[in-house]
Amino acid sequence: MSKYTKKDAPARTSTAHSKSENSFTSGSFVSETNALNISSEMGALVLSALNKDYAVNKLVTIVDAEKESKSIESKVSPIAIKIMIDHSIRTHIPIEYKIVDKNKKILFQSKNIQSLLPFYKPEKIIIDRFIGQKPEKNFVKEKLTDPLRLKKYALWGLERNFPSYNSASGYGTALATKTGKIYFGGQYSSPDKSLSLHSEVTTILSALANRENKITHIGIVSTKHLDSPCDMCGICRQFISEMASKLKISPKLYCFAKDTDEYRSYSIEEYLPSSWTSKNWKQNWK
Repeated sequence: MSKYTKKDAPARTSTAHSKSENSFTSGSFVSETNALNISSEMGALVLSALNKDYAVNKLVTIVDAEKESKSIESKVSPIAIKIMIDHSIRTHIPIEYKIVDKNKKILFQSKNIQSLLPFYKPEKIIIDRFIGQKPEKNFVKEKLTDPLRLKKYALWGLERNFPSYNSASGYGTALATKTGKIYFGGQYSSPDKSLSLHSEVTTILSALANRENKITHIGIVSTKHLDSPCDMCGICRQFISEMASKLKISPKLYCFAKDTDEYRSYSIEEYLPSSWTSKNWKQNWK
């Protein structure tokens, strides 16, 4: 189960299974603000997209039935179902969904998640880049020696975004870890915009899912900012601040221009000098 949750939050783990025989596992991530919560189902789908493996056809969620309500209905999230449907309409592959307990007892099952919300019929989307795409890992083994190398992989991250339409603008992020790996990823968009995850968040989730929590550098590029450095939004600054506090790290942040060598760098304390926190923040986390 995820370790990046509040102490009293129900722990869930989801695994997305692909026709390629790859699988992608994520825990749930609960923000101090709660507004930035990420379900384990969404986390698993994000990981599949970052690895260019779009052929997910089954998703299995494990819950701790003893800690959660006995009601089956409480374990089935309409938001998670919507996220899976939104994913499916871009890949054109039906997704089977199961919720099981730690003993693999099936608590809920649907052969096709689209049947669970028959009234929700978003427009079918064809993303040209997904057609015929072969899976590729979203990290390389390389010790970071130059910030512009981070930019190189952030540009690779642009190619990992999961857009809502073909001409959508892109954001790419790369992060370096103390173990000598560089992860890269793009934004995971929602057709309704409200459930989108920005590239900084998806790339951090990818590193954490691979048990890489010693993040030293994070860099971002954008197709909207060609000759001047882009900026991270407030949501991403808050997310990075929370993760940095939780993991006791202080990554260097870089904002790059896409087509020039210009960039700006910050510490998270400089970039978000007063992040939001509750009064009992230390008590809320393990």
